[in-house]
Amino acid sequence: MADDRPVPDPTAPQVHHTIELDADVDTVLEALHDPELLEQWLGAWTQDAHDPSSATVRTDDGVARRVRQLRRGDDSVSWTWSSLDDPDSTSEVSIVVAPSEDGRSRLTVREHLVAGAGPVSACAGGAASAALLSTGWVVALMMLQVLMVLRAGVPALV
Repeated sequence: MADDRPVPDPTAPQVHHTIELDADVDTVLEALHDPELLEQWLGAWTQDAHDPSSATVRTDDGVARRVRQLRRGDDSVSWTWSSLDDPDSTSEVSIVVAPSEDGRSRLTVREHLVAGAGPVSACAGGAASAALLSTGWVVALMMLQVLMVLRAGVPALV
């Protein structure tokens, strides 16, 4: 069976972040799979009504991105995305969740530009148009941590 995943560009910027979340794997996966929950931590997420493997998301950096090849696995979610303003610049995102020994979850996000997808151009805020890149992921993952705390009903520290 042929692998239709994009080929990473080894010379392009890449992101690799791992965080621990105060939630079990199923709760974290729900936040990765449910469009309403994705919107709370990643950005305004609109699922394509005609194609369940496509969506549009406007991330907190102000960039609207077309999500394609959305794949939801038992312990992961992955997709390719490109800016609506620069559809030739594409990156692939992979998010994997694993249980920690202490009952929490370990989430790893990786993003890389796709080989042959075209040059990375500048857009709102100077960010790469396809990739959310490191700073954007740090903010998104902090929002995911807050969402997990709120969903667990843990009182906020003041």
